[in-house]
Amino acid sequence: RVRPSRMAVLVLGSGIAGLRTAVALLRAGRKVIIRSAHAPKSMQTPSPGAGGLWMPFHCEDERTNEWASTTLQEYLEMEYQGHGAVEVVPAIIFKGEMMAGEEAEISGAHHPPPSWASNRDLGFSTVSIEDLVKGNTSHSSRPERGPSSAATAAIVNNGAGLSGGSDHKSRSTTEKKVHVPAFAERYHSAWTFHVPIVDSPALLGEFHQELIDGGADVNTNTLFSSASEAIEFANGCTGEDEIDAIVNCTGSGTLTGDESVVLARGVLRYYRRPPGFDTCMLIEDPPFASERYPLYAIPRGGYVAVGGTYLEDDIEASPRDEEREMLDRNAELLLPSDGMHFEPVGEWVGFRPVRPAGVAFGLNESLTRQANRKLKWVDNYGHGGAGWTVAAGCARDVVDLLS
Repeated sequence: RVRPSRMAVLVLGSGIAGLRTAVALLRAGRKVIIRSAHAPKSMQTPSPGAGGLWMPFHCEDERTNEWASTTLQEYLEMEYQGHGAVEVVPAIIFKGEMMAGEEAEISGAHHPPPSWASNRDLGFSTVSIEDLVKGNTSHSSRPERGPSSAATAAIVNNGAGLSGGSDHKSRSTTEKKVHVPAFAERYHSAWTFHVPIVDSPALLGEFHQELIDGGADVNTNTLFSSASEAIEFANGCTGEDEIDAIVNCTGSGTLTGDESVVLARGVLRYYRRPPGFDTCMLIEDPPFASERYPLYAIPRGGYVAVGGTYLEDDIEASPRDEEREMLDRNAELLLPSDGMHFEPVGEWVGFRPVRPAGVAFGLNESLTRQANRKLKWVDNYGHGGAGWTVAAGCARDVVDLLS
């Protein structure tokens, strides 16, 4: 085992990337200093308002599947241990518009599964709409999980007792019924699997508290306008707070002058979760959706997040009236209504930091040289819409890099 450095690590950012990285460093025995412009649960950052769905989304990087697999295992272990902030639900992705006179196609030739679907814990399969409606799908047989390893149990037990505040969590996944909306027959086929949903604000709050309890120096009212300012701050820390590494988890790449990051605007509304509604649904295909206007419902705790948009370089910070109307229509399409009208209880706009060249992860040699001493600069940003999906995997690799 490598002896952990006695020097501190400065983590920039307090979204899921920053907090999960800081927690991993703290658990590895490092002293942690966090600086961020916003509090972890501030709705001015993407992490707390996000639907909390585990699924790689606009995170094009050859390392994504490995990071995502590590994070998936963590969430599944948390759910297995009864952690209140993680719930595993059946998920459906509808594929291919069914044109008049066509027969359903379920071979997968036209809609090959994504690479992440090979993870056995997801129970992924391609099914016909007829079988989906009849309930003859893999949703009835979620892969079983055994007890976690001692190492994973130690991670999980740090979060024992957190409650997401919902009675939906108390039902096992095998008891959860799949809701198939009426419009399903307009599609060729569907991908079905089981997926963890994270109560984003709850888990951010827990990680924040763990850092405070563990003695981390957390200041979420500090804004560095450049990498030089952050390096100057780090070089000014002495004694027990002497810093030997900076980990940049600020998302957008502005600190490093990275102009390749594209901010993709997402908008959603929250609705009260109907009794017995446990199905996560996602569509990007016509006639009801597109890549720019995906249609989705993510049950999270006592609410359902309904979306949405994927609009690059759109910087409007509030939902537009026409977007609110669209989301209300989406809720009517997706949620079981029994004649009820869905009233929104909240809304959110976030900006996914999409980096077309891949996630900025690893040692930044240019900024490490600029620091002019034994101070490493490590980047961990540009995760697109997959921040919650890759967080634990990226955090693990940061710890390994600094060991």
